[in-house]
Amino acid sequence: MSDVSHTKIDEMEAIDGFFEGIKFHKAAAGLGVSSFGISVIDLAPGRMTTPSTPGPEGIRLLVIGATPGEPYATGGTL
Repeated sequence: MSDVSHTKIDEMEAIDGFFEGIKFHKAAAGLGVSSFGISVIDLAPGRMTTPSTPGPEGIRLLVIGATPGEPYATGGTL
């Protein structure tokens, strides 16, 4: 069995300022995952204004991606 790794999201390498009010955390790199992509995206309070976005605290999204049946390729610098 593989080793298990964990870290706090705020301690992961992040890209901030690419889009105003949005921060991309490089979760896959921070956790040593290479078989699929993982990112955590923080949206600042007020960044999205739709009825489905609750409260003034902002939103944190977990994004997981891969192509079924294909080896994973990062495909970018995020």
